[in-house]
Amino acid sequence: MEKYNLYFDFCALLVSGFTLIFFILRKGLRSRKSYVFGLFIGSQFLAAAAELISLFMRNDPAVFDLRTCNIASWVFLNVHNAAPFLFIVYVIYLLRLEKRIPKWQWAVAALPEIVNFVCLTFQPLKDKMYFFEDGVTYTHGPLFDIVYVTTAVYVLVGLFLLFRYRGGLKNNELMAMLAMIGLCVIPLPVQVAFRKLKITLFIQSLGALGAFLTVEDETYLVDVISGMYTRGALLDRIPALYAGEFAGTLVTVKLLHIEYLKMTLGMDTMTAMIRRMGSYVKHVTGGSVRAYHFGDGKIAILFEKERDEEIDGIVAEIQRRFELPFTVKEVSALFPAEIDVIDIPEKASTREQLLAALDLPVDDSLPATRVVYPDQMNDYERSVRIEQAVWNAVDHNLVQVYYQPIFSTKENAVCSAEALVRIEDAELGLLNPEEFIPIAEKNGSVVLLGQQVFEKVCRFIAKEKPEEAGIDFFEVNLSTVQCMNPSLAEDFTKILKQYDISADWISLEITESALIHNESLMEKTVGDLKKEGFSFALDDYGTGYSNFTYMMKYPFSIFKLDKSILHAAEEKHGNESILNHVIKMAGEMGMKVVTEGVETEEEKRLLTEVGADYLQGYYFSIPVSEDDFLNTVKEINARFSNE
Repeated sequence: MEKYNLYFDFCALLVSGFTLIFFILRKGLRSRKSYVFGLFIGSQFLAAAAELISLFMRNDPAVFDLRTCNIASWVFLNVHNAAPFLFIVYVIYLLRLEKRIPKWQWAVAALPEIVNFVCLTFQPLKDKMYFFEDGVTYTHGPLFDIVYVTTAVYVLVGLFLLFRYRGGLKNNELMAMLAMIGLCVIPLPVQVAFRKLKITLFIQSLGALGAFLTVEDETYLVDVISGMYTRGALLDRIPALYAGEFAGTLVTVKLLHIEYLKMTLGMDTMTAMIRRMGSYVKHVTGGSVRAYHFGDGKIAILFEKERDEEIDGIVAEIQRRFELPFTVKEVSALFPAEIDVIDIPEKASTREQLLAALDLPVDDSLPATRVVYPDQMNDYERSVRIEQAVWNAVDHNLVQVYYQPIFSTKENAVCSAEALVRIEDAELGLLNPEEFIPIAEKNGSVVLLGQQVFEKVCRFIAKEKPEEAGIDFFEVNLSTVQCMNPSLAEDFTKILKQYDISADWISLEITESALIHNESLMEKTVGDLKKEGFSFALDDYGTGYSNFTYMMKYPFSIFKLDKSILHAAEEKHGNESILNHVIKMAGEMGMKVVTEGVETEEEKRLLTEVGADYLQGYYFSIPVSEDDFLNTVKEINARFSNE
């Protein structure tokens, strides 16, 4: 009688056993997905052990015991046939679909496995599944094909889910799962052709080992300090969330006064406190969701379902807990926090918006723990929409330039204008530069924005001949980011040559705040621009350090007094001497003065008397479009022609 080959089952027992041991010993976070994987490995180990007992007895009639062999075969068949069902459950958790599946669909998914169990357990169906012919020879009955059919159904459903929701997996995860399916299917025809070989369990245990080393290896994603997942783990997860249909809730706990707490408590105690918070978050969420620690006093909790009463209850519990002190080694400290609740995708329709919400600064001036719900996040939503509008304007060259006339007290007429960038969005309307310029500087679009403004000013000069209306030059603002561009002079010079105009037309405005960022690079940028013939104006003088060093160090020909100095001179009589002194000092240094914020006839008279060279403000004109600019200049000049 040909005997069964036990070597492959023995190898399967070793491989699945070692995999199970390493799975239990591996440090890291446990999720329902990992528990299902543990059951899958355990079922393989138990199936290998049961089949070894059964095959050993069938190989040696001297030790054969029908009752024992029957029990071992029953255990093997039930446990081994449960593996496809466990595999489907694992795939569902891997793809984070468990919250989307209603209970009746779970019941349908379990139905084939229930049918298998009933047929293998209860008579008379059991004898039609398998039996021992003549009380010795193991034989498949006419209903045993049910096992193959249910396995095929589970494999096909698994393939469908993996391909339907593959956007929710990284490439290595998808490849590992497909390899696992392949290793489960390939041995079947071999097993049919060589019934005594028993290779199936060994090949399947190798597939499970591969998944353990790839899909289940999340140790590198766990923060050793807090025991939570890392920021990198969330960044890995976010693209998958938006790749398919997804609705979820992100709760972020942002600690206030984090730097003060670090200094006060010390790093060791602070680390222990963060670990205690991680344990609390895991406890309050029941361990069923992922929590991420960002390392800068931020904890993010991702619920992969729409916000409901359960989530609101967890948020309320977190708020109550953070109103109480945390204690480590007899050291107690309060950790007030801002708790943001973000509905996905309603309040964060793209991953960029979600990341922006995570990075929003907290207001440390509010000491108490508070919860911020989506209806309180208007500033965040607007900043995201403004960022989109800026990029859209830059990408499609929709940036507009408005001009605010600058009045010469000597000529009693308009002689210049400041070029001001404007963006009009279909949804938000005309945007305020004070809103979109900081956003453009942060995301880097200000470089292209500034270049487009410069190009449009040059095109306007070449096309409209503003010198015929008495305009001598235009002032163009430079942002801090532009000033850090070492090729700025080269870029601007190319545009001048394109429109065949002289650099004398352009006075570049630089703020004091830009000068203090990188003085060495600033000196080089200004030097290169000066060589090309550009002149410079110190903008917003009086709002920063008002450092005379900058006035002496850089080649400013104009400096612009901020409107706050003018208004201060009006409010208090003694302040007029400061205004007078600054204007006189600038004149003695060979510079012209532009005073901003002129709104009344009285202010115009005062500034003219103290010797201001140029005036700018709503008294003369609001900023106007390039189509209206020259007509506006004519109207202003006509208005003051008789004075």
